[in-house]
Amino acid sequence: MNVAQLRMWNITLPIGNHRYHDEGYVDSLRDAARKVYQSYGDSESDPFIHKLSRGFYIGKGLDVHVMYLRSPSTPLDIQNRAHEEFHAADYCYGLDFLSSVTQEKGTPINFKEIEDEQVRANVGALFVLDQNGFSSRDLGKYRKYQEMAPAVEIWNKVKPPKKRFFFPFFWRRGQKNIEPIVYRRIK
Repeated sequence: MNVAQLRMWNITLPIGNHRYHDEGYVDSLRDAARKVYQSYGDSESDPFIHKLSRGFYIGKGLDVHVMYLRSPSTPLDIQNRAHEEFHAADYCYGLDFLSSVTQEKGTPINFKEIEDEQVRANVGALFVLDQNGFSSRDLGKYRKYQEMAPAVEIWNKVKPPKKRFFFPFFWRRGQKNIEPIVYRRIK
């Protein structure tokens, strides 16, 4: 039985007869994908890769390849790599294993209940972000992309965001005896 070392997930995934190839960071997703397709004798000369894509996976027979672009921030880099690793695990029938990993870590997610493949991969990536001490907020503008919003919604149901402590009043600076300033509405 073969295994895949999913670095962002920090797990070793049993993948049966499949073969996992982590191509790592590449300069161009299109060029790297073209090379992979050509290594299989495919005439796929120009694979479709969305212009906003930061990673890509290719499943051919029993082989699965993942590749990604270097991202401008650590949370975004983790999200991209975890997302592509999830696709590879999904291709190798590893959803039950990933669901059991989330269960063991205290955040039970049944990935088979999520129909859309991209949303499923994004929820998995949000789980990995959480395990690394980040939240969806750390993705900045990227979390507002149309395909990320449903995943954030599902994630917030599974693990609600932590409430932030808020002071309903302000203190006067420089006072030794702290006394709140209460603002009242003037009629």
